[in-house]
Amino acid sequence: MNILKTIMLFVLLSLLPSLVLYLVLEGDVFKVVIGVYLVLWGVLYLYLDKLILVLIKAREVVDSDQQFLFQCVKNQAYNAKISVPKIYLYSGSMSALKCFVLQSRAEWTLVIDRKLLSSMDEVQVRSLVQFLYKFKASKLPLVQTKIMGVCILFFTTVYWFLKRVLFLKEDEKLFKILSVFVFAMM
Repeated sequence: MNILKTIMLFVLLSLLPSLVLYLVLEGDVFKVVIGVYLVLWGVLYLYLDKLILVLIKAREVVDSDQQFLFQCVKNQAYNAKISVPKIYLYSGSMSALKCFVLQSRAEWTLVIDRKLLSSMDEVQVRSLVQFLYKFKASKLPLVQTKIMGVCILFFTTVYWFLKRVLFLKEDEKLFKILSVFVFAMM
């Protein structure tokens, strides 16, 4: 079922750009451009989880760094009879301490805010790991990862276009107006 959802989401997200290319181009040029676009978009779509990790500047944690967390994750994986995920830590905002599960292809990843992890005791870490495993069992992380990746990719592209192509600065009114307008239209 997850694969069907992923394919449907890929087709829906490819539909509008493909339609625009169909209206703008014709003949052999259209076939080449649409082929290159679909291949590049397909590869990027498959690795949206890695894109998210790069953009939030998350770092993979090894067993020796966070021994108790790793032990909890391994115990929970053994109890649930599923593979052990990779664990990444990132530095989030001061006000919102977050954690989430990324899933793409056959692997999955736990992403936890460093401040959240440091503020928790052993019982809370166990509870958090149990919650993340239950969330992974709900089959939502695959779709959530794809949606998060597409949104982050869109926002990053819009910011890059406004900064690099239109040469606007983030503190200018025009930058703020255009970004709010584009995000509202999305």
